[in-house]
Amino acid sequence: MKKIILSVGTLSLGLLLAACGQNPIQTSSQTPEQSTQVENNQTTDVVNATKDTDDIDDTDDSTPASTNQTSQQKPSVSLAEAIEIFQKEFPDTDITSIDLDTSFGHFFYKIEGVNDLKEYEIKVDAATKEIREREEEDLDADEKNGVKRQEEKLDLSKLLTLDEVTKIALEQTQGGQATDWDLDRDGALTYWEVDVENGKQEATVKIHAQTGEVLEVELDD
Repeated sequence: MKKIILSVGTLSLGLLLAACGQNPIQTSSQTPEQSTQVENNQTTDVVNATKDTDDIDDTDDSTPASTNQTSQQKPSVSLAEAIEIFQKEFPDTDITSIDLDTSFGHFFYKIEGVNDLKEYEIKVDAATKEIREREEEDLDADEKNGVKRQEEKLDLSKLLTLDEVTKIALEQTQGGQATDWDLDRDGALTYWEVDVENGKQEATVKIHAQTGEVLEVELDD
C-alpha cells in the first residue's frame, strides 16, 4: 500500500515539474458564467453613466430661462412714513398732493400741503428719509383762511398701500414696471395715478384711493 501511494505521489510530482517547465498559455481564470457577469456589469455601468448624463441634461433643461422682465422696484420708506415726516415738519397742515417718482433709479417723495396762511412743499429721499428740499410761501388772498385747504386737502383715511395700488395697476397693463405714483384729488374724490412702462408701451392707471376701483386706464403707445 505504501508503494502505491508513493508511486502516485512520485507520478504527480513528475507531472507537476513537467508542467512548470513549459510556457503555459495565459488564459482567463474566469468561468464562462463569471465572464458573462462581468460583461453584464460593464453594460450596466454604461447604461447608468448614460442615465446620469441624461439626468444632468434634464436638470439643465428645467432651469428657467432668464427674461427681460425685472422685479418691481419699491422705496425703502413707506408712504405712511413719508406723510409722518411732512406732518412733523409742518404741524397743523393738510396734505394736498403726494408724488412718488424715480430719478436715475432713486425714489423721492414730493409732498405738498397747506394751512390757513401758507403752502409748503418738501422732497424726501425714499431711501434715507432725508429732506432734500423744503419750500414755503404765502397763499394768495383768495386762498387764505382755509379756502384752499378745504378745496384741495386729500382724504388720507383708509388709503390703499403702494403695494396694493401697484398690483392693481399691473393687472390692468398685463405686467410691466410701475415708475410713478401720484395721489391727488378731483372734487371730493381722492385717487391714485400709477404710471406703468411695459416694453414700448406706457400706461396711466387711475385708481380710487380707498376702494381700489379702477377709474380709468390711459394707454400711450
